[in-house]
Amino acid sequence: MAPPSGLYYPLLGCAVRAQEEGTKLFGQERRKMLGLEILVLCLLCGALTHSQPTECSKKSECPIDVYFTIDTSETIALQEPPPGSLVNSIKNFTKEFAKRLEDGEIRGAVRINWNIGGLHFSQEREVFSPIVAKNEFISNVDKIRYLGKGTYIDCAISNMTKEMLRAPSHPKALRFAVVITDGHVTGNPCGGIKVTAEKARDENIRIFVVAASRNIEETGLREIANSPATVYRRDFMAVDLSQGKVNIHTETIDRIIKTMGAKGDNGDPGPKGEIGRQGDPGIEGPIGQPGIKGEPGLKGEKGEIGTQGKKGVAGIPGRNGTDGQKSIYGGVLMLCRVLMATLEMSVNVVPRELTEIRVIPVALEDLAPLAQLEILVQREKQEVPDHLASLDLKETQVYLDLQEPQESLEEEETMGQRVLKGQME
Repeated sequence: MAPPSGLYYPLLGCAVRAQEEGTKLFGQERRKMLGLEILVLCLLCGALTHSQPTECSKKSECPIDVYFTIDTSETIALQEPPPGSLVNSIKNFTKEFAKRLEDGEIRGAVRINWNIGGLHFSQEREVFSPIVAKNEFISNVDKIRYLGKGTYIDCAISNMTKEMLRAPSHPKALRFAVVITDGHVTGNPCGGIKVTAEKARDENIRIFVVAASRNIEETGLREIANSPATVYRRDFMAVDLSQGKVNIHTETIDRIIKTMGAKGDNGDPGPKGEIGRQGDPGIEGPIGQPGIKGEPGLKGEKGEIGTQGKKGVAGIPGRNGTDGQKSIYGGVLMLCRVLMATLEMSVNVVPRELTEIRVIPVALEDLAPLAQLEILVQREKQEVPDHLASLDLKETQVYLDLQEPQESLEEEETMGQRVLKGQME
């Protein structure tokens, strides 16, 4: 167990005296409780004071390297007459920036030490100062003379990265870069702005981007800056020419320096966090393209016979036929039937009385309508042949015979049956 500190005994005496004073002022029970509370409070304060060091035995060194990358191409040099005037204004901005980088301590525990270097560029690159102390760097800024011609920002960033890694002020120095440009490019022979800026970030170089003036290409500036752009790009500007005079933006300098000093060294990685909840389902994607047509399938089996269908509706009546041609075959038909009946009678040996009853009514029955129709037509034309004139009288008689009562026909049929029976006997 550690021995009591030098503050332990004075605090204990303070507590005892406080208990005695409380005994004089309050009642017996109340005085005892108050004295105990004061005693505990004093002991707690003494323990806390004993556990903390009274001063920092050694301050932590914090070296910071800042590298300026300044655009001196034609798009910068010709913005303000005479040519090169804006380049001189940017040089003044850079000097003022360097002057405000003061070595010092933060909360009495961290000692900051600034070192500065830089290059300027167009299609070419020229290092005007290695990474040196502040005063030496300010003297080297005066060496800058604008180069003109085109603008290769990607090559400038690549050279900046090499210079910062080649000769750092300290192996563990923090690395910051300040790129002053308008964002306009005439080519990307070194792989493009995004690629070279990403390589610089991989080397732990934090890049701030400052617009040279208000005439800028914002997309190019944001490609250079670290993320988030609200910290490393924002609305930083070096020189404002909008009021007809040169105005150095010292507000930009102060905000960038404050951001540089606010961020400390990277700490040790923390413990692995717990697995988060499953994310919400994403938005449904677009409908895919239709697939290719598949091959024909196998032939299916023959199906069962279906049920019988319902009877269809009756058709519409047909049209009336045309009138037939005049015919003379009615008599011929009758003659044929008579001959057939005669032949049958001769074969079967039927009595004459039965033949007259059987044959003649049948023949005349078929003949009567046809003969009558033909006679009417011939009469209409007044062309009645001789062989039909006598038929008219016979047909009339036959028609009248067919109209006799049914009883006479039954009597004739009975007589015929008697004759046939007698013949058979």
